[in-house]
Amino acid sequence: MTDSRLVLAVVSAFALMTVSVRTVSAVRLTMINSEKAVMFLKDNIHPTPRSASCPSGITAVKGGTFICNVVFADGVPGIVTVHMTNASGGVSIGNADIGLADVVPSKADAFLIAKITPKPKSVTCPSGIKIVKGGTFDCNVVLADGAKAFVTVHMIDAIGDVSVSTKDIHLQQPASASRAGAPATVVTVIAGKPTEFSFILSTKTVPLGTVTFKLTSAGQLPHSFEACSTPLTPAAMKSLQTLPDVCAGTATPPVSPGGLVTLKVTFKTKGAYEYLCTLPGHASYGQKGVLTVT
Repeated sequence: MTDSRLVLAVVSAFALMTVSVRTVSAVRLTMINSEKAVMFLKDNIHPTPRSASCPSGITAVKGGTFICNVVFADGVPGIVTVHMTNASGGVSIGNADIGLADVVPSKADAFLIAKITPKPKSVTCPSGIKIVKGGTFDCNVVLADGAKAFVTVHMIDAIGDVSVSTKDIHLQQPASASRAGAPATVVTVIAGKPTEFSFILSTKTVPLGTVTFKLTSAGQLPHSFEACSTPLTPAAMKSLQTLPDVCAGTATPPVSPGGLVTLKVTFKTKGAYEYLCTLPGHASYGQKGVLTVT
C-alpha cells in the first residue's frame, strides 16, 4: 500500500537540506520556525500537500525530532517526523519519515480484495485505525461462497504497508455452531472514534455464546471496554443519558493510544447489554452503548 506520492527525490532532498541548513545557520535560530518547517515540507513532499502544520515553540536540538501533520494532495491525512540536523534550526526528512495518520479503509478493502482468492463478495475495514508498526486490525469479509469471515491485517511499517496470510482469515460460524463450541463471534471495537469519548463497533448484534471483542484505542487518551453482565431494563434503554455509568461485568485493562487488546465474554441470556469505558468520567461523557444478544 506504499503510495508513490511519498517518494522524495533523494538528490533534491539533500540539496534542499543543505540550503536549509545554510539559511538557518546564518540567522542563528535556537527555536524551530514552524512556518519555515511547513514550507520545507511542501517543497520536499511530492505531489505538494494541500496543507501542513508544525508545532511552535520547539527548541532546536541536534538529533531531535518533532511531528508535523499534513493533508496529502489526494486529501488523505498523514504525519511527518522531522529530524533536527543541528542546533541552529536545520531539518531533514526521508521516505521513512512520511506516513499516513490513519488506515484508509477503501485502500485496505482493495488490498484484501486483490489478495484473497477466490475474490470475496465484499470487504469492510474499519475507519479510525491509527497506523502503528507491528499493530493489527480486523476487517469483515464475505467470501466467494457466501461464508462470513474476519481477516486480521498486519501493519508492517509506519507508512501504511500491510500484509495478510491464509492463517489470518477466520471463519465466523452461525450462532448454533458457536453454542456447540465453534470459534467465537468476533467484534472489532474502536475506542476514541469518531470522538474521543465514543466507540465504533463492527456490529452491535451478536448471537448467544462466546464473543471476542478486539479493542483498539484510536483516540488521544487511554480507553477500556467493559461488557456488562446483566441485561438492561427498558427504562435504562430510553437514551444514552439514562444508561448507567458503571456496571458489573468483564472489562479490558486501560489501553494506551494505538494499543490493541482482546476480551472474551460469554452471553448466556438474550437481551440488551450495556458496554462502556471504565476509566473515570469517560462513560459519563458518553462513552457507552448497547449490544443486543439474540
